[in-house]
Amino acid sequence: MLNLSAFQICDLSRARKPLTVVLCPIVVLYCCLYVRYISSTIRRHHMNEDGISAETVYARYPEYKNKVDYQNRLSEIFERFPWMERKRFTPNQLVQRSLKSTPEEQRNTTIVFVHNQKAGGSTIKACLKQIVAQEKTFSRCYGVFDGNGPGKIMNEIDTHHGHRKCYVGESTFGICDDFDNPTCSYFTMLRDPYERIISSYEYCKTAIDPLCAAGEASDMTLKEWALQQGSYFYRQLLFRPTEICTSTETQRQLLAQFNDPDGHNSTELSSLPCWYRHKVLLEGALSDLNKIDLLAYIIENLENWFGVVGITEDFPTSLKFFQLTYGLPFYDLCSKMIMMTTNYETENTDQLNNTKDSLIHKLKLELESDNQVRNALYYDVQIYKKIKEIFYKQKEFLPQSLVHRSSGP
Repeated sequence: MLNLSAFQICDLSRARKPLTVVLCPIVVLYCCLYVRYISSTIRRHHMNEDGISAETVYARYPEYKNKVDYQNRLSEIFERFPWMERKRFTPNQLVQRSLKSTPEEQRNTTIVFVHNQKAGGSTIKACLKQIVAQEKTFSRCYGVFDGNGPGKIMNEIDTHHGHRKCYVGESTFGICDDFDNPTCSYFTMLRDPYERIISSYEYCKTAIDPLCAAGEASDMTLKEWALQQGSYFYRQLLFRPTEICTSTETQRQLLAQFNDPDGHNSTELSSLPCWYRHKVLLEGALSDLNKIDLLAYIIENLENWFGVVGITEDFPTSLKFFQLTYGLPFYDLCSKMIMMTTNYETENTDQLNNTKDSLIHKLKLELESDNQVRNALYYDVQIYKKIKEIFYKQKEFLPQSLVHRSSGP
């Protein structure tokens, strides 16, 4: 009997006692309200535990005084680097429930996947390929990354203007500002920043990838790798490939003003990955307070900038969010698809999972105990906390029809 639902109990009892005809609907209502209360309590726990706001990121900077000072400093930053101010995006419709899109709007939306590498992005890109092949909503997903170059990116923007398109890659955030399509929507999948750094370190020991091209992971310690990579997603949100990735004399002169902590000169920098040049620019051009100002700006706007967000901790539910937001079969087609490109040097699946989990746990504790690493990843950690908060808010509004849907064959 303990395993029966309230409805089953009512069915059994109704046959014995007519009074239950009256009482059972009350019992069912009570159970539903109790479950909702528990879900709400769990969500509040996550939000209280991980809650983050623009004000909390200033805890270590007492020179922050009031909102006017913050806005003035932001205006000065945007005057120097105008691409950092985001102007075109579609807000999170699951959280802001008044913004429900129609099927027609979903079909005309340009979707932009911001790939935070080593956070489930390869699976999402493979899923999008399947969706393109089956749905014919758009002809393809165009990659925006270092290898394409700004010329190819600008040609795509000028030719298609972002209408009914799909864009993927690590350099995509900000391209909606280049489109004349008003329904341009970003989405992303994030992972715990410490775990992501560990995964990227293992991956880059053997991979050929722009993510790995600023240093030899196999010749570096994990700490050195973490310090070089830093808060990668934070910088992705301040990026614009058509502004940063050019190899012009103007950009070389700009980068020549700043010292690269790894010792590359301006000529060498021009051959390094776009993300690394952007890192040198930000670290040289911005004060610590400016960086915190931009972090506060990001925290304030994540719910507006991203139409939907996912986290690797709950991959299936993330796919359900994507499906609900865009009207595309992310969960139905891809719920059993997991792409793993990091090599942990074992062929046995069970042994692999145990080895990976124990290794990541051990290395994460080491990184978290290092003050330099904590400072380097501080920005990404704060963003991840806010993304998790948004994720649990989304979860509250997920329809029951999707909550209980099982994965496909």
